[in-house]
Amino acid sequence: MKFRHAAALALVAWFLLYPPWSAQNRSLDPSLPLDRWYQVAEFTSLADCEANKSRVLEDMEKKARAANRNDVFRQVGGNVSPDDRARMRHFAQCVSANDSRLSK
Repeated sequence: MKFRHAAALALVAWFLLYPPWSAQNRSLDPSLPLDRWYQVAEFTSLADCEANKSRVLEDMEKKARAANRNDVFRQVGGNVSPDDRARMRHFAQCVSANDSRLSK
């Protein structure tokens, strides 16, 4: 691998994404394309994204509880059940910024 290729790979951002809410199913919908998922955080490496995935989602939940509302989860239009929060953590993905599934 040439140096310029390695340097370009090092500059790729990684996004922590979680699936959108399906009003029809009243649940998270991980079957939707990634370009419709919500970006929660951005990292400089996959390792950082994976290492911080649980912490970021836990911080979001703490903020929602502290505010005694679910503004952080406003796309769901109401309270987020513990089951849906567990599903959110389960389905959250770290995705490269140059992943072709994000640019549809």
